[in-house]
Amino acid sequence: MVMNMDGNNKPEENPLVSIIVPVYNTEEYLEECLNCLVNQTLKNIEIICIDDASTDDSLKILNHYAKFDDRIIVMNNEINLGQSTTRNLAIKKAKGDYITFFDSDDVINTTAYEKLYNEANKHDQDVIVFSFKRFNDDGEEWFEILQEKSNITKYVEKTNMMEKPELIYNTIACNKFIKMDFLKKINLKFMENTLFEDIPFSTKLFCLADSIGIYPDVIYYWRVRNQSTTQSNDNIKNLKDRIFVSKDVLDYVNKEEDEKFKPLTEPLYKKLLEHDFPIYINQLDISNEEYEKVMLNEVLPFIKTFSKESIDEVDGMLKFKYELLFDKNIENLKIITANERVNNARIKELKNKIKEKNAKIKELRIQKEEIRARKEEIRARKEEIRKQKNAEIRRLRNINQNQREEIKELKSTKGWMKYKSNNLLERGKNKF
Repeated sequence: MVMNMDGNNKPEENPLVSIIVPVYNTEEYLEECLNCLVNQTLKNIEIICIDDASTDDSLKILNHYAKFDDRIIVMNNEINLGQSTTRNLAIKKAKGDYITFFDSDDVINTTAYEKLYNEANKHDQDVIVFSFKRFNDDGEEWFEILQEKSNITKYVEKTNMMEKPELIYNTIACNKFIKMDFLKKINLKFMENTLFEDIPFSTKLFCLADSIGIYPDVIYYWRVRNQSTTQSNDNIKNLKDRIFVSKDVLDYVNKEEDEKFKPLTEPLYKKLLEHDFPIYINQLDISNEEYEKVMLNEVLPFIKTFSKESIDEVDGMLKFKYELLFDKNIENLKIITANERVNNARIKELKNKIKEKNAKIKELRIQKEEIRARKEEIRARKEEIRKQKNAEIRRLRNINQNQREEIKELKSTKGWMKYKSNNLLERGKNKF
């Protein structure tokens, strides 16, 4: 897929959809991202791209695309403000009837926003949540555990957070399609100066929406990169920000002035205990002393505020890890996580070997099929030659048979007299 270079695509006065794209040092992936947006089948859109003081050629690429497509609006932060602030600035500028967010290293199907707009416009939903897959540069794709736990694989015309509390697992911002009037009404912004800003935004968005549609036919492809900020979980800010946003969400669903969201507390405890904090517990064997202090002085007191029932429901080795954490037995936790890391590395190595073996088997099967096809081709050619040979033999036999009959006729009395008569006639003609 390439950029449409036929000329400027001028948006109508009021775009139907505003697509917000924060950009920071993603020149390697930016063209692929922009191509899937400018080639959307829904043409009446605006693509608001905000370069957050990139140090690579991202801004140059954005300006190049904007030159050929007037629907692309390029903003440029003179200093790096972070993704949250950048998104909030773009929300103020957006004019679409609906708004959605897009990361500059990701991709989506070109029919996506037409489908989502038609669905939202038909059923008047505040928010549509749609499917996403993780993928990497090796071409591998998979549904993440959060996607599976949030249970968004079946179409639902209208629901809400209280009917479907498992949506609390669906915390990324980029698979949400939001009515602009609704977003302005609730005045929801991204939490600034923190990582994991998607978590409180998505959770509060779901809580405040009266009508949530689930549309699994559209799939957003969320790229896995080693250098991605939120994919490195062994630093202090990362851990502290996770605690901060987790407390914010818990405070929100437990606020005393409005108790209608309190039933979400236990599902949220479950998510934090089974998904969020194990990520950080499993980093203890490669962490420093400061990281351990944060675990003991901030994470542990926070988890102790959870209900006893939620902690008791944690199963197996993970529950044992929490017991060690409660006992402040960091050394044994380190031993367990180190062993798991070694075992996981071995498992990964074995999986890679199996993958290589399967690839080799596939290659051999392809070669075998090619040999079989070649043999079939040779067999067919042999059969064709045999048929041609047999046809030639039959033709020669027919000629031979005709010659034999002619000789037989000549040898007969009648044939001999005919021959002599013809011979005398020819001599007479020659004489005269």
